[in-house]
Amino acid sequence: MNMAMWILTGGAVGWLGYTYLGLDKRGVIGSAIIGALGAVVGGQLVAPMFNAGAAVPEALTTASLFFAAAVAVGFLLISNFVHKRWGV
Repeated sequence: MNMAMWILTGGAVGWLGYTYLGLDKRGVIGSAIIGALGAVVGGQLVAPMFNAGAAVPEALTTASLFFAAAVAVGFLLISNFVHKRWGV
């Protein structure tokens, strides 16, 4: 359940990033995929580093969802920088 919520959160962040930042070159699908990957990394790796993981492994916490969204935003910003700098 956590993984699905993180992927949905990351996809929504990617869609919002595409809509409001106007990242036309990457597209809405690319932005959603990058956001989803960032959210999975944030929820799976970053949240437990800050003790934001759930006491029960399958429980969803707002802290892990926050870290998932924050890392998704970070991934989108990094990909935007890479695209502007090197045109990849």
